[in-house]
Amino acid sequence: MLTFFPTPYPDETLYSVCARFHSRSGNSSPKWTFQELFGLSTVIPNMTLPSHLDAFCSRIPQLQLSVEDWIRDHTLYPLYSPFMDESRASKLKQMMREETGEGIHAFVGLSAGNGPQPNHFSFCPVCYEEDIRLFGEPYWHRIHQAPGVLTCPTHHAILCQLLSPITDRHGLTMLPISREFVKTATILPSELTDKTIHFLHEIANDVQSVLNSSHFPNLFRSKSIFLRQLAKRGFATPTGRIRQQSLTDHFLDYYGLELLEIMDSAPPGDHSWLSSATRKERRTINPVRQLLLIRFLYGSIQDFLYVETSVKYHPFGIDPFPCLNKAADHYGHLIITNCHTTRCSSTGKPVGTFRCECGFVYSRRGPDTRPEDRYTIGRIKKFGPIWQTKLDELLAKGYSFRMIARTLGVDTHTVIKYARLSEEKREAVDVTKDVVEPIGFMSKSTEGKQPSAIQSKVGKQRVNWEMRDLELSVLVEVACKQLLENSSSKPIRIRLTTVAKRLGKMSLLLQHRDKLPVTMQIFQSYEETTEDFQVRRVRWAAQQLSHVFPIKAWQIEKLAGLQSVYSERIRNEIVKHVALSTFGVLYNSEVNSNWLH
Repeated sequence: MLTFFPTPYPDETLYSVCARFHSRSGNSSPKWTFQELFGLSTVIPNMTLPSHLDAFCSRIPQLQLSVEDWIRDHTLYPLYSPFMDESRASKLKQMMREETGEGIHAFVGLSAGNGPQPNHFSFCPVCYEEDIRLFGEPYWHRIHQAPGVLTCPTHHAILCQLLSPITDRHGLTMLPISREFVKTATILPSELTDKTIHFLHEIANDVQSVLNSSHFPNLFRSKSIFLRQLAKRGFATPTGRIRQQSLTDHFLDYYGLELLEIMDSAPPGDHSWLSSATRKERRTINPVRQLLLIRFLYGSIQDFLYVETSVKYHPFGIDPFPCLNKAADHYGHLIITNCHTTRCSSTGKPVGTFRCECGFVYSRRGPDTRPEDRYTIGRIKKFGPIWQTKLDELLAKGYSFRMIARTLGVDTHTVIKYARLSEEKREAVDVTKDVVEPIGFMSKSTEGKQPSAIQSKVGKQRVNWEMRDLELSVLVEVACKQLLENSSSKPIRIRLTTVAKRLGKMSLLLQHRDKLPVTMQIFQSYEETTEDFQVRRVRWAAQQLSHVFPIKAWQIEKLAGLQSVYSERIRNEIVKHVALSTFGVLYNSEVNSNWLH
């Protein structure tokens, strides 16, 4: 064991302490110093993530510092570990303790193009003078060597880099006590915008906050942590899909290209680090890039730490939810434990469907912004047996339709409709009912009329199915042709539900197909199988890529949204368009003519 060893200064790197020991030891060669400190003369010192720490601590005098203390307070391990998988963070610490440090930088992803790299021999000129005044000598501060730190978080001064004298990678470079005999240069160019300088100061503060934090959360699974805030800012759909283009555009506008290029963090395209940070975890993201995303989403690292990071995004709040069946004794009670969330095709907003055990099913468009929104119905999708029984009871007692509507929380027209249906037909319609007039309002056709007149009118209605079949067949064929001929937007598969929705005839086309033979025959001539639809997507993709020469197969696969495995027919279709692109000219008319049945 050594007889003496310098006491580390605040935020001093372990490398700096070893360099100060070397200058005091009288050793003419750094190898002798390494032999004394680590038991090996071949150790290559590392400024940020050193290794051989178990051997190091066994040789120095007792300074009341354990291996964990050295790693936590005098290396950059606290900056990298929160952004790594926990098992890899443990592995990194083990590599630093043992004699396996040659692959540490590759292990944490410190490679070119993967974000800002650690600084080497950087110092703050104000800290330099301050250290000489307080301690009698300057030293290498850990924060000044951290990646992304280009200004001092304490003094806001731009950092300088020591150019000479410095040793090679096998030596130990001290920060000289006199600046008259050294050569230095500032890290940053002199002409930077005020916006960039401001963010440089903030990033330095964020890095220091992470280094000094003893409870910083693990952010390897960043998507699940950031999803709630991404959705709140409008960058995530209700189903959790990230709107990558919108996120990238706002991110670039927020920081500016000048700063992001300095940080080696300008998102280059579809497969940028920004998209990786907001998708399912696959690889480690540079910590500075993660901090840039945190500041963009939350405003500051402090605001982020106040957020409950374990809470997932719930556009309708946390269960249980109330049952809003006015016919049930448990009306308003919080007994629904599941909310099925989908995305509204027209607005992109979340739609929650709530299903109670009493059979009552309702939905509404979100997200909820007020507590009272939980007691709002957008549409009733199913009434259930309790509601139907209550309706029969009120009818038997002679209540008016208007009174029953107020009691059950529905429209008067809905009461009339269900009152006139037989029990069997009522059940069939209930299963598929997905649109109900807003509660408390009457339809225009019944407004102002007496219930008895409406009842008489409903009872005398007759349907001419032959005429309706012919009318619908024309509408269905027009809708199918429109789907086929629309080459400006991404293809939509021709299915009965798709056509029915476009025509607003869901109940009619889905529940009365047996009464519409002509319509069904016309539709079946246009209906697409999965493979048919894939062929049409390939042809559409080829048309969109007509300006590319030559077209690659993977480009068609990506634009057409194909899975990695597809049929031989699809493969031949792709090969055909690639060949046409390479050896001939692919005209728009050639593609469109193949789209039509």
